[in-house]
Amino acid sequence: MAARMRSGVQPGDRGILRTIRAASTFHRSVELLRLLVEHCRSSGRVDLLFSSPAKRLLRDHDGSAVSAVRVGGSGGEYLIATRYGVVLAAGGFGQDRALVHRYAPQYDEAIFTGGTGATGDGLCMACALGADLRT
Repeated sequence: MAARMRSGVQPGDRGILRTIRAASTFHRSVELLRLLVEHCRSSGRVDLLFSSPAKRLLRDHDGSAVSAVRVGGSGGEYLIATRYGVVLAAGGFGQDRALVHRYAPQYDEAIFTGGTGATGDGLCMACALGADLRT
């Protein structure tokens, strides 16, 4: 949901353009994440890493697939080899104004209500490997 910004409007005023996530959508997202984590844990086939931001995706020797992920964390950076691929679960890019301008210019003047971690890191890692992103 968004509204057009009027001239002379101050942040926090009702007329400023902002992005809003409905509470019902938020609760569905949290429930979906909870079910996904539960399923991954119970399968015994998926390693979940929290507070371990991906830094870079690495390709295999012929460049056809992602074979490792460079990860950062409290213990420093390390590589995680993959056998079946990587699920890139990224949180968006609302906090990176250049990415907003490139991929959603209609929101250039918006105030984003999402988290401070929505910096587009996942999007940028995918782009570095040649992902087909459409503007």
